[in-house]
Amino acid sequence: MLKVVMAAIALFAVLASSIPAWSASPACTRSDALKAEEMAARARTWEEVRALYENYRQCDDGAVAEGFSESVTNVLDSDWAGIAVFQNAASASPGFEAFVLTHIDETVPGARLERIRQAAESRCPVSSKPLCTKIATRIKSLEE
Repeated sequence: MLKVVMAAIALFAVLASSIPAWSASPACTRSDALKAEEMAARARTWEEVRALYENYRQCDDGAVAEGFSESVTNVLDSDWAGIAVFQNAASASPGFEAFVLTHIDETVPGARLERIRQAAESRCPVSSKPLCTKIATRIKSLEE
C-alpha cells in the first residue's frame, strides 16, 4: 500500500511540474486582443503603456505585440523627459521594464530607434543612467 501511495505522489509531482508557468495567467481572448490593439493604438503616456502591460500582457503576440512595440517606442520618442515616470513604473511593477525593453524591437522604424538611442546616450538624467544604458544597449543589439 505504501508503494502505491508513493507512486501516486511521484506521478502527481511529475505532472504538476510539467504544467507550464504561463498556464496560471489568463488566456488572451479575442475580445482581449481587440481591446489591446485598440489601446495600443491610442497609448501616448507611460501610464497608458503600463495599463497595456497590466491588463493585456497575456496577448503579447503577433499584431498585438507589434502594437505594443509602436506604443512603447512612440512614448520613448515623443516624451523622453518622462523617462523618470517609466523608471518609477518599472520599479513598482516587476516585469514592466522587461516588457518595455522587449518591445524595442526590429518592427520599429530605424529612424525612431536612432532618436531613442541618441536620447538615451546624451539626454539621460543621472538617476536613470542604468535604465538608459539598457535602452541604448537594446537598440545597438538590433543593429548586429
